[in-house]
Amino acid sequence: MIKTGVLASRRRMDHYQQSLGGFSVLDLAGYLDTDDKANFDDNGNLLYARDFLARTDAVIVDRYVSYIPDMLIRQLLRSGKHILMDGFLLSNSDMLQELLDLNQEARVVFQVAGSAYARPVFQAALPLLKEPQLIKLEKYTPSLAVGNFDRWLHFTMCNELDLALRVIRSDVKSVKAKPVFMFSNHPDLINVHLEFHNGSVFQMSFGRIPSEDACVMRVYSRDRFYRIDLDRGSIRECRQKEGEMQLGFELDEWKHPTGTSFEELDRPVAWFDPWKAEIKAFVEHITLDRKPATGLDEMQQVAALVREVKHQLSRNYVFE
Repeated sequence: MIKTGVLASRRRMDHYQQSLGGFSVLDLAGYLDTDDKANFDDNGNLLYARDFLARTDAVIVDRYVSYIPDMLIRQLLRSGKHILMDGFLLSNSDMLQELLDLNQEARVVFQVAGSAYARPVFQAALPLLKEPQLIKLEKYTPSLAVGNFDRWLHFTMCNELDLALRVIRSDVKSVKAKPVFMFSNHPDLINVHLEFHNGSVFQMSFGRIPSEDACVMRVYSRDRFYRIDLDRGSIRECRQKEGEMQLGFELDEWKHPTGTSFEELDRPVAWFDPWKAEIKAFVEHITLDRKPATGLDEMQQVAALVREVKHQLSRNYVFE
Protein backbone atom coordinates (compact mmCIF):
# COMPACT_ATOMS: atom_id res chain seq x y z
CA MET A 1 0.00 0.00 0.00
CA ILE A 2 1.12 3.53 -0.80
CA LYS A 3 0.04 5.85 2.00
CA THR A 4 -1.03 9.00 0.18
CA GLY A 5 -1.52 12.47 1.64
CA VAL A 6 -3.03 15.49 -0.08
CA LEU A 7 -2.23 19.21 0.11
CA ALA A 8 -5.74 20.56 -0.38
CA SER A 9 -8.66 22.24 1.34
CA ARG A 10 -11.22 20.21 3.23
CA ARG A 11 -13.91 20.86 0.60
CA ARG A 12 -11.70 19.24 -2.06
CA MET A 13 -11.28 15.98 -0.14
CA ASP A 14 -14.52 14.46 -1.50
CA HIS A 15 -12.94 14.67 -4.94
CA TYR A 16 -9.83 12.82 -3.79
CA GLN A 17 -11.73 10.21 -1.82
CA GLN A 18 -13.63 9.34 -4.99
CA SER A 19 -10.70 9.42 -7.42
CA LEU A 20 -8.24 7.57 -5.18
CA GLY A 21 -10.85 5.07 -4.03
CA GLY A 22 -10.63 3.26 -7.36
CA PHE A 23 -7.00 2.28 -6.72
CA SER A 24 -6.61 -0.47 -4.14
CA VAL A 25 -2.87 0.19 -3.85
CA LEU A 26 -3.47 3.75 -2.59
CA ASP A 27 -4.40 4.42 1.03
CA LEU A 28 -5.65 7.97 1.67
CA ALA A 29 -3.72 8.96 4.80
CA GLY A 30 -5.07 12.48 5.32
CA TYR A 31 -4.70 16.04 4.11
CA LEU A 32 -3.02 19.33 5.02
CA ASP A 33 -4.52 22.69 4.06
CA THR A 34 -1.70 25.19 3.51
CA ASP A 35 -4.22 27.95 2.72
CA ASP A 36 -5.69 27.74 6.24
CA LYS A 37 -3.97 30.31 8.49
CA ALA A 38 -4.89 28.21 11.52
CA ASN A 39 -2.30 25.67 10.39
CA PHE A 40 0.56 28.14 10.96
CA ASP A 41 2.09 29.45 14.19
CA ASP A 42 2.86 33.11 14.93
CA ASN A 43 6.28 32.80 13.24
CA GLY A 44 4.79 31.50 9.99
CA ASN A 45 5.90 27.91 10.55
CA LEU A 46 3.57 25.20 9.28
CA LEU A 47 2.05 23.17 12.08
CA TYR A 48 1.40 19.43 11.73
CA ALA A 49 3.90 19.10 8.89
CA ARG A 50 6.02 16.57 10.77
CA ASP A 51 2.99 14.39 11.50
CA PHE A 52 1.87 14.70 7.89
CA LEU A 53 5.29 13.55 6.65
CA ALA A 54 5.34 10.62 9.07
CA ARG A 55 1.98 9.30 7.81
CA THR A 56 2.64 9.45 4.06
CA ASP A 57 4.71 7.75 1.35
CA ALA A 58 3.41 10.00 -1.43
CA VAL A 59 1.76 13.42 -1.60
CA ILE A 60 -0.67 14.94 -4.12
CA VAL A 61 -0.62 18.74 -4.43
CA ASP A 62 -4.03 20.06 -5.45
CA ARG A 63 -4.16 22.66 -8.25
CA TYR A 64 -6.42 24.95 -6.19
CA VAL A 65 -3.93 25.45 -3.34
CA SER A 66 -2.84 29.07 -3.58
CA TYR A 67 0.10 28.80 -1.15
CA ILE A 68 2.65 26.01 -1.43
CA PRO A 69 5.45 26.48 1.16
CA ASP A 70 8.85 26.06 -0.47
CA MET A 71 10.24 24.50 2.69
CA LEU A 72 7.51 21.84 2.73
CA ILE A 73 8.23 20.75 -0.86
CA ARG A 74 11.95 20.58 -0.06
CA GLN A 75 11.19 18.52 3.03
CA LEU A 76 8.99 16.15 1.09
CA LEU A 77 11.85 15.35 -1.27
CA ARG A 78 14.43 15.13 1.51
CA SER A 79 12.12 12.68 3.29
CA GLY A 80 11.84 10.49 0.19
CA LYS A 81 8.18 11.25 -0.59
CA HIS A 82 6.81 10.84 -4.09
CA ILE A 83 4.96 13.91 -5.38
CA LEU A 84 2.08 14.27 -7.84
CA MET A 85 1.55 17.98 -8.52
CA ASP A 86 -1.69 18.81 -10.33
CA GLY A 87 -0.43 21.47 -12.75
CA PHE A 88 2.62 23.66 -13.35
CA LEU A 89 2.17 25.14 -9.88
CA LEU A 90 5.77 26.29 -9.28
CA SER A 91 7.21 29.20 -11.21
CA ASN A 92 10.49 30.16 -9.53
CA SER A 93 13.33 28.87 -11.73
CA ASP A 94 15.92 28.95 -8.94
CA MET A 95 13.61 27.01 -6.65
CA LEU A 96 12.92 24.49 -9.38
CA GLN A 97 16.64 23.92 -9.97
CA GLU A 98 17.07 23.22 -6.27
CA LEU A 99 14.19 20.76 -6.37
CA LEU A 100 15.73 19.06 -9.42
CA ASP A 101 18.94 18.52 -7.47
CA LEU A 102 17.05 17.21 -4.44
CA ASN A 103 14.96 14.93 -6.62
CA GLN A 104 18.06 13.47 -8.24
CA GLU A 105 19.48 12.68 -4.81
CA ALA A 106 16.24 11.29 -3.40
CA ARG A 107 15.40 9.26 -6.53
CA VAL A 108 11.66 9.63 -6.03
CA VAL A 109 8.87 10.32 -8.52
CA PHE A 110 7.94 13.97 -9.10
CA GLN A 111 5.10 13.95 -11.60
CA VAL A 112 3.22 16.95 -13.02
CA ALA A 113 -0.40 16.10 -13.77
CA GLY A 114 -3.23 18.10 -15.30
CA SER A 115 -1.22 19.47 -18.21
CA ALA A 116 -2.63 19.98 -21.69
CA TYR A 117 -0.11 17.39 -22.87
CA ALA A 118 -2.03 14.67 -21.02
CA ARG A 119 -5.43 15.53 -22.49
CA PRO A 120 -6.99 13.01 -24.91
CA VAL A 121 -7.04 15.52 -27.78
CA PHE A 122 -3.31 16.24 -27.62
CA GLN A 123 -2.35 12.61 -27.12
CA ALA A 124 -4.34 11.84 -30.29
CA ALA A 125 -2.71 14.74 -32.17
CA LEU A 126 0.90 14.19 -31.11
CA PRO A 127 1.71 11.30 -33.52
CA LEU A 128 0.38 13.41 -36.41
CA LEU A 129 2.53 16.48 -35.82
CA LYS A 130 5.64 15.81 -37.89
CA GLU A 131 8.35 18.49 -38.22
CA PRO A 132 6.13 21.55 -37.76
CA GLN A 133 7.37 24.80 -39.27
CA LEU A 134 4.85 27.10 -37.61
CA ILE A 135 2.51 26.82 -34.63
CA LYS A 136 -0.12 29.53 -34.09
CA LEU A 137 -2.21 29.51 -30.95
CA GLU A 138 -5.12 31.75 -29.96
CA LYS A 139 -6.51 31.69 -26.46
CA TYR A 140 -9.35 33.65 -24.94
CA THR A 141 -8.66 34.79 -21.36
CA PRO A 142 -10.47 37.12 -18.97
CA SER A 143 -9.10 40.61 -18.45
CA LEU A 144 -5.61 40.82 -17.03
CA ALA A 145 -5.65 40.63 -13.24
CA VAL A 146 -4.26 43.83 -11.73
CA GLY A 147 -1.92 43.26 -8.78
CA ASN A 148 -1.04 39.63 -9.51
CA PHE A 149 0.44 39.76 -13.00
CA ASP A 150 3.23 37.20 -12.47
CA ARG A 151 0.84 34.47 -11.34
CA TRP A 152 -1.70 35.35 -14.04
CA LEU A 153 0.92 35.24 -16.81
CA HIS A 154 2.39 31.94 -15.61
CA PHE A 155 -0.92 30.09 -15.42
CA THR A 156 -2.18 31.61 -18.66
CA MET A 157 0.84 30.45 -20.69
CA CYS A 158 2.31 27.39 -18.97
CA ASN A 159 0.35 24.65 -20.75
CA GLU A 160 0.67 26.18 -24.21
CA LEU A 161 4.42 26.78 -23.90
CA ASP A 162 4.84 23.18 -22.77
CA LEU A 163 2.98 21.96 -25.87
CA ALA A 164 5.17 24.07 -28.15
CA LEU A 165 8.31 22.58 -26.62
CA ARG A 166 6.90 19.05 -26.94
CA VAL A 167 5.99 19.43 -30.61
CA ILE A 168 8.95 21.43 -31.90
CA ARG A 169 11.65 19.64 -29.88
CA SER A 170 14.38 22.21 -30.31
CA ASP A 171 16.06 24.82 -28.12
CA VAL A 172 14.56 28.30 -28.11
CA LYS A 173 16.64 30.81 -30.08
CA SER A 174 14.77 34.04 -29.32
CA VAL A 175 11.71 35.31 -27.46
CA LYS A 176 9.66 38.40 -28.35
CA ALA A 177 6.52 39.58 -26.58
CA LYS A 178 4.40 42.70 -26.88
CA PRO A 179 1.16 43.91 -25.28
CA VAL A 180 -1.67 45.40 -27.36
CA PHE A 181 -3.80 48.20 -25.84
CA MET A 182 -7.27 48.79 -27.32
CA PHE A 183 -9.86 49.63 -24.67
CA SER A 184 -7.89 50.55 -21.54
CA ASN A 185 -4.45 51.22 -20.09
CA HIS A 186 -4.05 47.52 -19.45
CA PRO A 187 -3.23 45.02 -22.23
CA ASP A 188 -6.25 43.61 -24.04
CA LEU A 189 -4.07 41.21 -26.01
CA ILE A 190 -0.57 39.84 -25.58
CA ASN A 191 1.43 38.50 -28.54
CA VAL A 192 4.34 36.12 -27.98
CA HIS A 193 6.77 35.03 -30.71
CA LEU A 194 9.30 32.22 -30.18
CA GLU A 195 11.91 31.19 -32.71
CA PHE A 196 13.72 27.87 -32.38
CA HIS A 197 17.17 26.78 -33.54
CA ASN A 198 15.66 24.33 -36.05
CA GLY A 199 13.85 27.21 -37.78
CA SER A 200 10.39 26.55 -36.34
CA VAL A 201 8.24 29.38 -35.00
CA PHE A 202 5.62 29.47 -32.24
CA GLN A 203 3.18 32.39 -32.10
CA MET A 204 0.72 32.80 -29.25
CA SER A 205 -1.96 35.48 -28.86
CA PHE A 206 -4.02 35.59 -25.70
CA GLY A 207 -6.38 38.03 -24.07
CA ARG A 208 -10.00 39.13 -24.27
CA ILE A 209 -9.88 39.94 -28.01
CA PRO A 210 -10.37 36.43 -29.55
CA SER A 211 -14.07 36.12 -30.31
CA GLU A 212 -14.45 32.48 -29.29
CA ASP A 213 -14.18 31.34 -25.70
CA ALA A 214 -11.71 28.64 -26.67
CA CYS A 215 -8.07 27.69 -27.07
CA VAL A 216 -7.19 26.77 -30.66
CA MET A 217 -3.79 25.55 -31.85
CA ARG A 218 -2.86 25.44 -35.56
CA VAL A 219 0.20 23.41 -36.53
CA TYR A 220 1.64 23.91 -40.03
CA SER A 221 3.96 21.41 -41.69
CA ARG A 222 5.18 21.21 -45.29
CA ASP A 223 2.09 19.69 -46.95
CA ARG A 224 -0.64 19.93 -44.30
CA PHE A 225 -1.81 21.66 -41.19
CA TYR A 226 -3.91 20.72 -38.18
CA ARG A 227 -6.48 22.72 -36.25
CA ILE A 228 -6.57 21.44 -32.67
CA ASP A 229 -9.26 22.77 -30.36
CA LEU A 230 -7.78 22.10 -26.94
CA ASP A 231 -10.94 23.09 -25.08
CA ARG A 232 -13.51 21.24 -27.19
CA GLY A 233 -11.26 18.26 -27.90
CA SER A 234 -11.35 18.15 -31.71
CA ILE A 235 -8.72 17.73 -34.43
CA ARG A 236 -9.20 18.78 -38.07
CA GLU A 237 -6.57 17.99 -40.68
CA CYS A 238 -6.13 19.97 -43.91
CA ARG A 239 -3.76 18.41 -46.43
CA GLN A 240 -2.82 18.75 -50.06
CA LYS A 241 -4.86 16.38 -52.19
CA GLU A 242 -2.99 13.49 -53.72
CA GLY A 243 -4.35 12.39 -57.09
CA GLU A 244 -8.01 11.47 -57.27
CA MET A 245 -8.39 9.67 -53.95
CA GLN A 246 -11.91 8.81 -52.87
CA LEU A 247 -13.29 11.07 -50.14
CA GLY A 248 -15.08 9.72 -47.11
CA PHE A 249 -18.33 11.24 -45.88
CA GLU A 250 -16.46 13.34 -43.32
CA LEU A 251 -14.06 14.76 -45.91
CA ASP A 252 -14.40 18.21 -47.46
CA GLU A 253 -12.67 19.56 -50.57
CA TRP A 254 -11.62 23.10 -51.35
CA LYS A 255 -9.20 24.86 -53.66
CA HIS A 256 -6.57 27.42 -52.67
CA PRO A 257 -6.26 30.55 -54.88
CA THR A 258 -2.96 29.11 -56.17
CA GLY A 259 -4.96 26.32 -57.80
CA THR A 260 -3.79 23.66 -55.37
CA SER A 261 -6.51 21.32 -54.16
CA PHE A 262 -6.87 20.51 -50.48
CA GLU A 263 -8.99 18.11 -48.48
CA GLU A 264 -10.12 18.30 -44.86
CA LEU A 265 -11.13 15.61 -42.43
CA ASP A 266 -11.88 15.25 -38.75
CA ARG A 267 -9.39 13.09 -36.90
CA PRO A 268 -10.79 10.75 -34.23
CA VAL A 269 -10.02 11.42 -30.58
CA ALA A 270 -10.25 8.47 -28.20
CA TRP A 271 -11.63 9.81 -24.95
CA PHE A 272 -10.30 8.74 -21.54
CA ASP A 273 -10.33 10.23 -18.05
CA PRO A 274 -7.00 12.11 -17.91
CA TRP A 275 -7.00 12.43 -14.11
CA LYS A 276 -7.46 8.68 -13.56
CA ALA A 277 -4.80 8.05 -16.20
CA GLU A 278 -2.42 10.35 -14.32
CA ILE A 279 -2.99 8.53 -11.02
CA LYS A 280 -2.53 5.15 -12.71
CA ALA A 281 0.73 6.37 -14.25
CA PHE A 282 1.86 7.78 -10.88
CA VAL A 283 1.39 4.38 -9.24
CA GLU A 284 3.27 2.65 -12.07
CA HIS A 285 6.12 5.14 -11.91
CA ILE A 286 6.50 4.47 -8.19
CA THR A 287 6.24 0.68 -8.35
CA LEU A 288 8.31 0.28 -11.53
CA ASP A 289 10.81 3.09 -10.81
CA ARG A 290 10.05 4.96 -14.05
CA LYS A 291 10.42 8.63 -14.94
CA PRO A 292 7.13 10.49 -15.58
CA ALA A 293 6.37 12.01 -18.97
CA THR A 294 5.98 15.41 -17.32
CA GLY A 295 8.04 16.39 -14.32
CA LEU A 296 10.38 18.97 -12.83
CA ASP A 297 12.42 19.33 -16.03
CA GLU A 298 9.37 20.41 -18.01
CA MET A 299 8.17 22.67 -15.20
CA GLN A 300 11.53 24.43 -15.08
CA GLN A 301 11.65 24.91 -18.87
CA VAL A 302 8.19 26.47 -18.84
CA ALA A 303 9.02 28.73 -15.88
CA ALA A 304 12.18 30.00 -17.60
CA LEU A 305 10.24 30.83 -20.78
CA VAL A 306 7.49 32.66 -18.88
CA ARG A 307 10.13 34.71 -17.08
CA GLU A 308 11.67 35.74 -20.42
CA VAL A 309 8.23 36.63 -21.81
CA LYS A 310 7.64 38.89 -18.81
CA HIS A 311 11.04 40.52 -19.35
CA GLN A 312 10.13 41.29 -22.96
CA LEU A 313 6.70 42.62 -21.97
CA SER A 314 8.24 44.93 -19.36
CA ARG A 315 9.75 47.01 -22.15
CA ASN A 316 6.27 48.20 -23.11
CA TYR A 317 4.20 47.85 -19.97
CA VAL A 318 4.63 48.62 -16.26
CA PHE A 319 2.98 45.79 -14.36
CA GLU A 320 0.67 46.53 -11.46
